Amino acid sequence: METKKLNLKKIKRIELTKDKKISKYKNLSKEFIKKIFGINSFLISDESLLSDFMNVFDRSEKEELRIRRKIKRSYNIDIMAINKPWNLWKIFKRIEESKSKEDIEIRLN
Repeated sequence: METKKLNLKKIKRIELTKDKKISKYKNLSKEFIKKIFGINSFLISDESLLSDFMNVFDRSEKEELRIRRKIKRSYNIDIMAINKPWNLWKIFKRIEESKSKEDIEIRLN
């Protein structure tokens, strides 16, 4: 069995970006990524974009439209109202706002 020495000088330090905004939507993010992309384990930050989870082999307009429609069906929001790039935390914020609006409308009726 051959062993190799690690050259620790070449190991880079990994730093994650802030997650202050995205952390507000922890439960929603799990549900959303699972429902829209079928992914159970992931790492996201305030800088994470919807496109980070799209098929790397198909980032066509057709694929984008498919994802947008799936979000519309699942959460009743149109992400086109959010400026690109589509940060996940902005999408989650819109979903939460939409839920709050629906709750208010139900109570008023």
